[in-house]
This record gives sequence, C-alpha cells and structure tokens, in this order.
Amino acid sequence: MDKLFSDSETYTKVRPIKITAEQEQQFYKGLAEEIIDNKWSESDVEDIAEDISKLSLHDNGYEIAKSLEGSRNKAYYEIDVEFCEFLDCISWKKGNILENNVKDWVKAHNPQPKFLHRQRLIVEKDLNREKKIGTIVFVTGLAEERACYLIDENPEREGGTIIAYELVESNCKPIVLP
Repeated sequence: MDKLFSDSETYTKVRPIKITAEQEQQFYKGLAEEIIDNKWSESDVEDIAEDISKLSLHDNGYEIAKSLEGSRNKAYYEIDVEFCEFLDCISWKKGNILENNVKDWVKAHNPQPKFLHRQRLIVEKDLNREKKIGTIVFVTGLAEERACYLIDENPEREGGTIIAYELVESNCKPIVLP
C-alpha cells in the first residue's frame, strides 16, 4: 500500500504545504488525458502534460490558452471557449489535491487547537497581509477538518480569516484581561 506521507512527515507531524511529486505527475497526466478525450489536442499525453506543467496556473483560462498557442510547446491545441473554461479550473483542481492531503494529515494526527472559541489574541508577528503586528483578533470559529482557526477583529462575527492552527499559535498570544 502506498503511503500518503513519508515516515519523516508522520513523525514530525508537519502539515503538508504542497502536493507530492507523484501526485503532481498524475495530476498533469490526468489533465492531458482529459484534453485528448475532449478533442482539444491529438498530441501525445506526455507532451501535453509537460506543456501544462510549465504553465502559470495563476492566470485565467484565456491567458493560459494563449500561452499554449506559442511555438515553445511540444503539443498542438484546438482552443475554444470550453477549453478556456477547462483551463480556468486547473488551479482549483490542483488546490483540491493539497486540501485533501491536509484533511488526511488532520485525520492521521488529530491536531488540537490551543486557543478557545471567542478567545482574544494579539498578533505578535504578521499572520498575513490582513492581520498586522499589534492587531487584536478573536477566535470566531474553527475549521477542524483543516486544523484552522477562523479569526476576526469583530468578536461577534461567525467566520473570519482562515489560518492554520500552528501559524496562529506561533504568531499570536492570548490577552488576559485584569
């Protein structure tokens, strides 16, 4: 049976932050097969997979399609609106693989939050672009299946910015009121 995580990851309990090389290879091969099945290309699966693996997935489907028209590619593509829509979803599909890895990691390790719902925290190190040093935030919820806190400046909010337990716990400190 193939292991999702190596023994080193299992023992260190480190959250996966990227998909494995094998998952990435299978992902691009699967996309290439879909492209052929939908008749957007008659080229070789490996050539299509290589072309797609070199793309910037942060672009929209139209921009990705334009980059596939170039002569630098190994494969030839029949570009139409449906193909652009397909390309538009590549980044989302790849993100789902990582999200599933995180969910499997959570099931394997059962990380527990150290901060409680509605707990008041002060940001001591930048959490992200929105939560700067000195900002007072509240734990407004938990996304336990992803081992994440929902935090917000408004204690009454039912939601907020989703940030990993370990990031919040290493960058925030509880505020104890006198």
